[in-house]
Amino acid sequence: MTIDIDKLAAQLGFENEEVTMLLEMFLETAHASLQDLENAIAQEDLDAVRSHAHSIKGSAANLTLEPLYLAAREIEEAAKAGHMIDYTQKLQELRTMIDTITVPEVI
Repeated sequence: MTIDIDKLAAQLGFENEEVTMLLEMFLETAHASLQDLENAIAQEDLDAVRSHAHSIKGSAANLTLEPLYLAAREIEEAAKAGHMIDYTQKLQELRTMIDTITVPEVI
């Protein structure tokens, strides 16, 4: 998923360089959150699953990354309700979305 820096900067009210920095920081923390989410899933700790999904959801919402937001929200809500969904598959969907985010260079 390629990010339109100009559009996102206009939406957020930031300069392009600031948005690029925010996206880069998001990607760093998202990868750590994905690892934490994976560990929580492996331990079947739904409270931790909910918490880590909530973190990803909030960051995605702040950056208006709606597909990512919706995917993380689905995991969060299922864990909060105690539903046993295929969390591993949902994690992979999140990971794929995050891994395909490309941040173009700002000239």
